[in-house]
Amino acid sequence: RLLDPQTNTEIANYPIYKILFCVRGHDGTPESDCFAFTESHYNAELFRIHVFRCEIQEAVSRILYSFATAFRRSAKQTPLSAIATPQTPDSDIFTFSVSLEIKEDDGKGYFSAVPKDKDRQCFKLRQGIDKKIVIYVQQTTNKELAIERCFGLLLSRGKDVRSGDMHLLDL
Repeated sequence: RLLDPQTNTEIANYPIYKILFCVRGHDGTPESDCFAFTESHYNAELFRIHVFRCEIQEAVSRILYSFATAFRRSAKQTPLSAIATPQTPDSDIFTFSVSLEIKEDDGKGYFSAVPKDKDRQCFKLRQGIDKKIVIYVQQTTNKELAIERCFGLLLSRGKDVRSGDMHLLDL
């Protein structure tokens, strides 16, 4: 929902399921206090792009974190097991396989994969060493859908983490 700051009345609302993409301005540029999102309007052939500038630059990260939280909640309400596999290439359902690899600086200018603790299902990270995060995304169904950008990454230590404990890494 977009609210008027003086009267707190709703100016517009955008259902989360219609938002297709969101992005923020790059740090150090005049757009660093901006964010934008694309929404499907009425049907798949018409799209709208909304661009906003925040008076407080730090608000942009909080807004994008709110988007991520809303996307997660929306995804939890519609479990993938309840969605039938798309029958046609024109379907709006896309399935991806995603894996995460964490690499640490080996001191020789290269990054080596961090070992996993098989019993606890977690990465064995060393303190005070530079890390590199590699995310592999592979589409498993439907026609090819290109991923152009990622607005951020939510990270937290541990398993079964509450959304409030996650930290947004801007990319």
